[in-house]
Amino acid sequence: MTRRFPKVEGPELELTQQPPEQLHLPDGRRLAYDLRGDPEGQPVFWFHGSPSGRLEGILLERFGRDEGFNFIVSDRPGLGASSPHPGWSMASYASDVEQLADHLGLERFSVAGGSGGGPFVLALAAHCPQRIDRAVSLACAGAFEHEDARAVMGWVDALAAWAVRRAPALVQLYFTTLSGLAHTPEFIARWGGRVFAPGGQPDFAVLFLRVLRESSRPGTAGLIRDTEVLHRGWGFALEDIPIPVDLVNGTRDEFVGLGYGKVLSRRIPQSRLHIAERDDHFRTIFDLDRLERLLRT
Repeated sequence: MTRRFPKVEGPELELTQQPPEQLHLPDGRRLAYDLRGDPEGQPVFWFHGSPSGRLEGILLERFGRDEGFNFIVSDRPGLGASSPHPGWSMASYASDVEQLADHLGLERFSVAGGSGGGPFVLALAAHCPQRIDRAVSLACAGAFEHEDARAVMGWVDALAAWAVRRAPALVQLYFTTLSGLAHTPEFIARWGGRVFAPGGQPDFAVLFLRVLRESSRPGTAGLIRDTEVLHRGWGFALEDIPIPVDLVNGTRDEFVGLGYGKVLSRRIPQSRLHIAERDDHFRTIFDLDRLERLLRT
């Protein structure tokens, strides 16, 4: 069966040059965001991965425009063009998102996101369930405080969780190195994309490079805090989420295993776990046909 995945070509790369929209929050901070897809379409807050940023939403531009979705993608605090917010948490960011919804005149909306964005779907479902139409968490990453979740964490999450607690200097070194790599010449990224990028799309690798470059532009502090928020206690109980949540996990996901999705599904009362047979991490998150079904069902 043929499935749709994001395509990245010249028009999508040009979108990286657009300045973001900005919401000025009551405490003086700026929340930077982009609108992707159909401005009159079904509103969906998309939560980007980690490390990543609002430019990740460009992957959904064509899809949203064609299928009638308005994806709202914001930089989390300290990333890209969003102001730093020392000590921010999932709850405080959920409040930022709700204020952005008010600013956009949205009484109700859906939430979706993949990998490091997946936990923020759950945070919004816990924080303002009365406003959410659909909640879709794809290959949800991050470390949760329950023993059964820690036992089945993917190796990337396990390493990150250990480093955040035990080796902060290693976390600093990692993001310093990553920030340096973000300035790799684009012709090198384009060459590598022909071999490694999904579908052999050279411009996909260039987009990923620009996403990293933008998210790390303020420095490494925002990237480090984003990782800390993901890999420490999330500040809410999965058991207290009162609305249906769709979880998707791939059987070939090398970063977030199916076992982790099963643990989350057991703990979220109204969850529905969808098993993506033979899907790796990227395909679990960006199967556009599946995403469309889940956002419309």
